[in-house]
Amino acid sequence: MVKKTLEFLLGIVAIYGMFFAKYYVTNETDDSYSIFGETYAIKGTDNVVLKDQLGFVDGLNNGAALLGHVMKHVFIGAWQVFMSLNDLIMLIQVGFLWKILLYFILIFISFIISMLLLFILFPIVAFKLLFFKATISYYLGFCLFFVGVMLISEILEKIENNEKNRNKPSENITPE
Repeated sequence: MVKKTLEFLLGIVAIYGMFFAKYYVTNETDDSYSIFGETYAIKGTDNVVLKDQLGFVDGLNNGAALLGHVMKHVFIGAWQVFMSLNDLIMLIQVGFLWKILLYFILIFISFIISMLLLFILFPIVAFKLLFFKATISYYLGFCLFFVGVMLISEILEKIENNEKNRNKPSENITPE
């Protein structure tokens, strides 16, 4: 029962972060960041709300937004990489089965590239959301969100390991 409740809670948080959460920032937040020569704006996008002062709930919200948007962009980024490399496979003159195999390889490579880029993006956005002038309660909320997610994940892993060990046949019993 506890496992299902915790999984449901993590699912709700993930869905909220992916589709409903917006970043709350102040005017002191830096406007943009650059990755591989591309400049990305933080303010002025649909997912950003400017506030005068940020509190504990805003920190929790920004944590959920960061985690949810990263999870969502793994799939969006993989789709963009797949579509940009799709033309190369279409130009290759091989049989149908080889093209299917190449598409499966491309899907796998697209997810790997997307995840690598997000491993770079996550710390940059987290840095931008953490290092500006805000109340201490904002920082506590932001950090508490990630500590809470890690604790829940750890509890779920322990429950899973206990279930595996409980269902595993005992090695001390000798057959007759």
